Amino acid sequence: MSGTAYRETMRGADSDIELESTCHPSANSKAGGPGGSDTGGLMKQRDANDPLISRCDGLMEAEVDTEMVGLHVESGTCYGFNHTAYRIWQLVGQPVRLSRLCAKLSQEFEIDPATCEHEIRPLLKGLEEDGLVILSEA
Repeated sequence: MSGTAYRETMRGADSDIELESTCHPSANSKAGGPGGSDTGGLMKQRDANDPLISRCDGLMEAEVDTEMVGLHVESGTCYGFNHTAYRIWQLVGQPVRLSRLCAKLSQEFEIDPATCEHEIRPLLKGLEEDGLVILSEA
């Protein structure tokens, strides 16, 4: 089974922090299927610069050390989040604006908010395409 890896490196003042989540997509993760997007994804929000990030239901998760393993029940897709990606997942447990998420991450991981935003947008887009989060205007 082929897999897709989301890997982003956040470069802060004194450290590099790697975000990684790996998935093995099923046929259902294509557009229109469970977790798919019929509208092409990220640009559904009114303010593309500061979307509201909300988690979707359906991911069974288990913490392993400081990381997370998740299984999307509907699609059968398995995900692995390293420590940083898991922290992002925790912070989007309640709907949060991208700007507030990056402000919080910059406090925890010695990275400026603008760099943080630039680095995690591809991860969020991938999670949206897989039906794990919604990026909206609300």
